Amino acid sequence: MLYVLQAVPDCGQKAQFTMLKTVLMSSVAFSIAFAAQGANADRISFVDIAPANSMMVVAVDDMEGMIRQLKATPLSGLYEVDSFKEMMSDQYSGMMEGLQESMDEMGVEDTEGMTPDAMGFSLYVDLDEETGQAKSFIMGYADFGKNSKSVQALLTNALDAQRENGLSEIDTTDIRGREVMVVTQIVEPEDDMDDDFGGMGDMMMFGDPSTLFPDLTKLYYVWDDSRMLMANDVLAIDEALGVFDGDKGDCVADEDDFQAIVEMLGDVDGMMVMRFAPLGELMAPMMMGPAGMVEPVIDEFFGPMKGMGFSVNIADDASAPGMLEARGVVYAPGEKSGILSLMTTSTMV
Repeated sequence: MLYVLQAVPDCGQKAQFTMLKTVLMSSVAFSIAFAAQGANADRISFVDIAPANSMMVVAVDDMEGMIRQLKATPLSGLYEVDSFKEMMSDQYSGMMEGLQESMDEMGVEDTEGMTPDAMGFSLYVDLDEETGQAKSFIMGYADFGKNSKSVQALLTNALDAQRENGLSEIDTTDIRGREVMVVTQIVEPEDDMDDDFGGMGDMMMFGDPSTLFPDLTKLYYVWDDSRMLMANDVLAIDEALGVFDGDKGDCVADEDDFQAIVEMLGDVDGMMVMRFAPLGELMAPMMMGPAGMVEPVIDEFFGPMKGMGFSVNIADDASAPGMLEARGVVYAPGEKSGILSLMTTSTMV
């Protein structure tokens, strides 16, 4: 998780897509691997600071508790099985090698001590002040508890090293009495490439897909006690800090569709929720012209889907029917149509 929150992307649209994919994979992987039950009552949940227009939210409120539960189950022994280690290596070798390389560069020997007590990640939609069109943004959150001072020092050293190597520029600004670090990537011009599609993005029938990805050229980092926030939108940082100060912000936890999906998931240890309304706002410019026929076809085939949710639970007592429960739900209020009309009842597996 530290790698996700501290890494500053390389320049260019291709690098931005690669970095976004790493962020998403890492968020999901860590929520599955380190989800927890029984969150600290004094801890602010990420869903209470995640922007209201979030289209994807990953949240884990208590990693320490889950790790304790996980170690008490036979699942913890999987990491000692050669076949399992080989499978994980084949699937996540690139991500784990990058993580280990970052840890080595920062001089981290005990990675368990770097695990946050809670974490969250949001991919959300807001209006671009320059163009007036919908644009995607990101926010990351981690509470490192008693390890926060050492993690903060390591993060600062890593970012300073990038500045010394000429990869980024670092400035600071004050927001609500906190010092916010502003990290701007030094962008090198790409070789005759205006986007990931050879400069042809604007001519595609579906518009320029590169506009769907967040601009990670400038990132904001701020610490509030043991909590760290990272975002590429300074307004999101300001509103989140306001929640830390006791204000009531516009958050995804207050959205009806999000509440409905969370209710369907039940008591969860870690979750990922996807909301289709913000995604529709982001893709609206692409659904004009010839591409306008795509949306009605999708609606007719899938029906009134408003969102999806995924969760993981770790057994907390020996009487539980299983050691781990993974659940997936689809939120489709109203009369079922399309492929959803073929589904009637579900059985927990």
